Amino acid sequence: MAGALSSLGLGSQGALSYDVIDKLKEADKAAVINPIDKKLEKLQTEKKDLSVITTLVAKLKTSASSLSDETLYLHRNTSVNGDSVSATASPGVAVQDINIDVKSLAKRDIYESKGFDSKSSTFTDKDDTLTLKIDSQEFNIEVNSSMTIEELVDKINDETDGKIKASILNTGGDNPYKIILKSAETGADNKIEIGDSDVANDLQFDQIEEAQDATFTYNGINITRSSNEVKDLIVGLTINLEKTGESVIKIEQDKDLISDTLKDFVKNYNELMSNLNETIKYDDKTKQAGTFQGNNTIISIKSEINRDLLSVIDGKTMTDFGLKLNEGGLLEFDKSKFDEKMNEDPQAVQEFFVGKTTKYPTTIAIQDKYETDDELELSGNDFVLNGKAITLPKGEVNLKNLAKAINDADIDGVRATYNDDTKRFEIIKSTGGDVIIDGDPTKLTKIGINTGVVSGKVDQTEGFFTKINNSLKNMISGEHSSLKMFEKSIDDQTKKLSKEREQSLKRLDTRYEIMATKFAAYDSLINQMNQQFQALQMQIQSEINSKQ
Repeated sequence: MAGALSSLGLGSQGALSYDVIDKLKEADKAAVINPIDKKLEKLQTEKKDLSVITTLVAKLKTSASSLSDETLYLHRNTSVNGDSVSATASPGVAVQDINIDVKSLAKRDIYESKGFDSKSSTFTDKDDTLTLKIDSQEFNIEVNSSMTIEELVDKINDETDGKIKASILNTGGDNPYKIILKSAETGADNKIEIGDSDVANDLQFDQIEEAQDATFTYNGINITRSSNEVKDLIVGLTINLEKTGESVIKIEQDKDLISDTLKDFVKNYNELMSNLNETIKYDDKTKQAGTFQGNNTIISIKSEINRDLLSVIDGKTMTDFGLKLNEGGLLEFDKSKFDEKMNEDPQAVQEFFVGKTTKYPTTIAIQDKYETDDELELSGNDFVLNGKAITLPKGEVNLKNLAKAINDADIDGVRATYNDDTKRFEIIKSTGGDVIIDGDPTKLTKIGINTGVVSGKVDQTEGFFTKINNSLKNMISGEHSSLKMFEKSIDDQTKKLSKEREQSLKRLDTRYEIMATKFAAYDSLINQMNQQFQALQMQIQSEINSKQ
């Protein structure tokens, strides 16, 4: 503050100095600003620790989300007993054993020409046409007497639509360079035919491998394919034929992947709980409290997750699947118990972890009390059932005939019945879901049918990890999640305190600027009075001196 009035204190001999003002100001700051700074520091610590907790909750949610997703249980391990094939299976392929006996491998057609002394050698003394046929296509390659074998190879590759691959191979010895013709794909349909011509005679092609299909048995059934890579026997399964012989392909559920994901969940849970225990604890000995001691938002994280861990679903708990809480409140995973459960009933494990949806058949029932109307006809879109039009001619429109017409229409999952004794007509969708009836209401009501949508009953059981995942989602996902709202509360308090601090500093600065101005005025007045007193003293002393 010193500088604007640098002489402050001279008149008052330091009693009204900037040093005094600074000390007074520091005392006021300690009383007003320091408490705000302590609150801001506490909020900063809360923000930092909350960020760590949010990250740990997110990690736990990732594990819970994976374990609650049915795709985890669709992953497959593929092993082969034997060396005649290799195989890979995509998620969802049925668990099974497949017996493969490879009789022959698919091959390409391969020809080699006579040898030449260099790549720039010519091969004919006249203009001619080399005709090549493959897969019902014919290619006419125009050649001339100056063309080299290298140029011929390039031309064949350019003009055969990628069906024939030509190259030059150095075989060694005298005249080592030979033209190699090879079908791009394997299979009997990819046989290469070389047309009879002078240039063909000049090149003297010999067949060194004949195109053929692969033949093998699949679970005892004879199969022929043009390629050694077989993808069309089972959707998602690729079988590569390697050599002749027998092999057994074993497709199993990837149980280790599920087990490893469970281990991650246990690890992430224990990390989160250890952190929460530290942040909400109070140490009686040191009288030190954790950052969030007594904070309901943070305490509820632990209680909500543990409530879900103790869930009972269809009479089963997590301990039945190898998970348990120890005395310290941390999770333990018994892999051997889990493996035993997986081997015993993998579907039961999935249903406990993920949940189960049960769809009941959708049924529309009508009691037949309607007479046949000889003039009534169902044509065009008068009656549409699940997107398929059902028609009946005049004189045949009744519920009994309609049941037969529906069944003849072969609508996916839908069948109709009519009981002659009870006169009861039913439309049943055995797989559940919607039965949608559209059409002409005027005509349909004459036989008791109403347009509209009828939905079947669905029972949904929430799985163990589905429940946990949903709870964790409510904690961190979206602006209204509990931890997001807590973070916003910290940010709002920080902004409010920062503004309060700024305003308090401004008030202090203003107050002490005014004080400095007043001190300067008082100091100046004291200085003037001192000067006047000094002058008076000099007069008095002068008078005294004159009288001596």
